[in-house]
Amino acid sequence: MEDWWSDGLGKPYAAVMAEERYGMPAVHLDVDFVKPVRYGDVLTVQIGVLAIGSTSVELGFRLLGAAGNDDLRCVARIKTVGVDMDTLRPVPIPPNWRTEFERFGVAIDWLRGG
Repeated sequence: MEDWWSDGLGKPYAAVMAEERYGMPAVHLDVDFVKPVRYGDVLTVQIGVLAIGSTSVELGFRLLGAAGNDDLRCVARIKTVGVDMDTLRPVPIPPNWRTEFERFGVAIDWLRGG
């Protein structure tokens, strides 16, 4: 997820936490392995935003093997909640980050390749 902040959202997650005092810890994970993942397998990770709430974002992850979309190995749904890094209490998603998250919006059937 940290690479997505840098590569996709344009700012390293560590900088967001340090400078903006905003973090998004995971509060719920749901993971299904569709096919085996073996030691040494090189996987591609795709990330999409499944839902955006007032303080939360649900991310979808697809892990693909060497054959790409025809080689789905794992799907995951991870709910994160935006928090103030000083209090660790939930806070509304800042407008600038909401706009960035919306760019990555996907439908739920995207997880399984739909």
